[in-house]
Amino acid sequence: MSDDVSILAAQTEAMVAQLRRFESDQVGETLDRGHGAARVLVKQAFAHARAAVHKAVQRERQRLAAETLKARAQDETRARLADQARLAQLLTLGRQRLPSVLQSRWQDAEARQRWTQGAVLEAQQRLLGRRFTIEHAPGLPAAEQVALRNLCPDREVVFAQLDDLQAGLRVSTSGAMLDASLASLLTDRERLDSQLLAIYQDMPDPETQADA
Repeated sequence: MSDDVSILAAQTEAMVAQLRRFESDQVGETLDRGHGAARVLVKQAFAHARAAVHKAVQRERQRLAAETLKARAQDETRARLADQARLAQLLTLGRQRLPSVLQSRWQDAEARQRWTQGAVLEAQQRLLGRRFTIEHAPGLPAAEQVALRNLCPDREVVFAQLDDLQAGLRVSTSGAMLDASLASLLTDRERLDSQLLAIYQDMPDPETQADA
């Protein structure tokens, strides 16, 4: 009886040991499969994460590029508006100062002669008639009147001083007139602004001068 019990116990222990080995093998295989699946999941998760990060970086780059372009456009617009405002101020200042500048030129003999001779020569080309009446502002010496008369050898020239003319002269004949007076020069706003703009564009850049 005791031998049978011993044999049964030994067989039971062997069976338990075999079951444990089987269980261990199954668990190991299960763990291996689990580890493999886990590695696949981790790899997939890393791939999705990299893709998400890449997309986020691309979106951020695009956003920054768009903001940079927008900021650059805004800067250019502000600079253009500032230039336009500065130019408008300069034109206004030029129009305000031009009368005194032209009056001072009328007081300067050399500048006055260029002014009057240019006007008379233009009248010679543009006006018909045998008689010129030259109405001029105060301050035109007799010697300069003689010089102007000599520019018109084929015409009778009469001079008349007009005290209400601040500077310049008017040449008239046969109902036509060439007006080179101060008032007329200041009336042509478009021509005046274009000349002031040309002067402004020819002015050196202060920043360039400072750098030099």
